[in-house]
Amino acid sequence: ANLKAIFKLLKPGGKFVFAEHVRHTDDQDVTAEGYQRGDIDLAFWRRIQNAISPMWALLFGNCRLDRDTGKLIAAMRGWSKIEYKTARQTSNPLAKLTPIVYGIAVKA
Repeated sequence: ANLKAIFKLLKPGGKFVFAEHVRHTDDQDVTAEGYQRGDIDLAFWRRIQNAISPMWALLFGNCRLDRDTGKLIAAMRGWSKIEYKTARQTSNPLAKLTPIVYGIAVKA
């Protein structure tokens, strides 16, 4: 869904709760839990995400692996509160491919 459209639908004080597969961020991402710096080759996995994201979106309802949704929401004006975390798994290739951002944003 379009973030601007979601924002318009919310009343002041309305909460947007989100969870989405996202692009790998960098080693400095303080929102990434359960991840030790250097656990995986982030540049490699970002290249894989970029390559398969168009097909992934077709197969999985426009889910995009090449967007950083947490940062997109945080960059939008009009929120009174934004909290989010990124969950990275390193247990298997599919888990490495699909980090998840989850959080809540409250409209001012």
